[in-house]
This record gives sequence, structure tokens and C-alpha cells, in this order.
Amino acid sequence: MGNPRTALGRLDNPLKARTVAAGIIGNTAFAPTIGLHPDTVKAIDGFTEFEPYLRSATNALETIWHGLEAIDKARAAASKNQVWNQWEKLLAIAPLARKKQEAMTRAVDTATRDLTKAAEQIEESLSKPLQARSLGVLNQEIRAHVRSLSSEERMKFINAAIKRGDEDALSSVLGVGPYLTGLGEAEHKMLVRRYNESRNPDDMRRLQATRSAIELLNQRSPLLWKQVEMAMGMAEDARPGSMWGLIDELNAGDKAARDALEMDSPTAA
Repeated sequence: MGNPRTALGRLDNPLKARTVAAGIIGNTAFAPTIGLHPDTVKAIDGFTEFEPYLRSATNALETIWHGLEAIDKARAAASKNQVWNQWEKLLAIAPLARKKQEAMTRAVDTATRDLTKAAEQIEESLSKPLQARSLGVLNQEIRAHVRSLSSEERMKFINAAIKRGDEDALSSVLGVGPYLTGLGEAEHKMLVRRYNESRNPDDMRRLQATRSAIELLNQRSPLLWKQVEMAMGMAEDARPGSMWGLIDELNAGDKAARDALEMDSPTAA
């Protein structure tokens, strides 16, 4: 019953007054912020060396970037429909925008989860305990010597052994419980980690690159929420969430008008 434009058209004047006053709708052209461009991952130290391991971060930003472009393209297409008013155009693109936004958040969540798991695996590898070598009485002599040193001298001795790659001394001291060498538990773990890092510099660089990728996603991904709304036509200085609030208001008003006119309701955005 009735013209489909009638129900939404009844909302036009009051909504227009409120949204213009609140500055929600903007008329400027949209371009995604450069901070969300996939190439920003290339700025991570070690990207060239570890690009395959950082691919999930690049994929997440590609999903965001292309999703924003798709929303902007849909907005441009809707703007050419002279039959629709301002609100109908917004509701026409809202389902696509919501779908793209959900895909963006899933991509970020997946990348963050995968990168975090990779970092944890590297951390575990770098914290792996040493195995004591079978050196007979020499093991006991090395441990006794280290235990006889002061805390400062003991740390100097072990750090020097790490630096020169003295595997016999290190396995004797770090390959057994710290109570046999005079080391504290925290000191022992720290020195084992330092030894593993010195032996596996590639893993250490990869860990740093992975952490940087996680940090980049944590810093940049919050931008996508407002970027989605701006791609839909929200003014840059509007409060984040305003566009979705407007869409909810439009859908509620449209439903109320359609119910009053006994009209079928389209699927809400």
C-alpha cells in the first residue's frame, strides 16, 4: 500500500534538521587514510626478510583498504539515483557497509591471533632450556668455580662465555638447576634467554618484526570504525558512531511509518 518513498519521506524534514545540526552528514569526497594502506607493513624493520611471516598483517590491511573503497564506490553509485532522497541512499549502502566492516574486523582478529601465536612459538623456542653436556668431572669443576664467585663476577663470567660461545661452560652452568651454580631463578632464565638469542639471531629478528606487525594492527585497526562511516558519507568531525546511530533511527522511523501505512518493510540495514 502506498509509495515506498512515502514512509521514508515522512522522516525527511525532522531528521534533516537534526542531522545537519549535529553535523553528521558531510559532502566531501572520501579517501581511506594512508595509515590503513597495506604498504605500511613494509615499513616494519625486517619486512623484506620475513615478509611471508607478516603476510597476515598485509592481508588484514588489504581487506580494510579494499572494503573502504567498495563502500565509497557504492555511495557514489547510490548518489546517482535521482529517485532516492538522502536517507534512502544511505540505507541502500548500509547493508554493504556493515558486511564489509564485519569482514574487516574478522581479518584483523585473524591476523592478530596468528601473529600472536607465531610470537609465542618463537618466545618458547628462545626460552628453551639448555641440555648439560657429559663432560665428567669438568662439569663439577665449572659449577664449583661459578658458585664460588660473587654475584657480579658470576654474571660477568657467564656473559663472557655467551659472547665467546663457550658451549662447555654454558651447558655446565645453564644446563642444570640454578641451585647448583649459585644463580637465582630469574637470573638463570634471563641468561638462558640471552644465550638462545645469541645462538638464534634470525629468530630474534623475526620475533621483533612479528611484534611490530601486531603493534601496527593494534594501533591502526581502531581507525577503521570511523573510516567506514566516513566512506558512507559521515562528516570528518562528526562523533564516531553517529552514522550507525542515524541508520538505526532511519530504520526505526521507516518501520513505524510502514506499520502505520500497513506497508511491507524491506530488510533493515
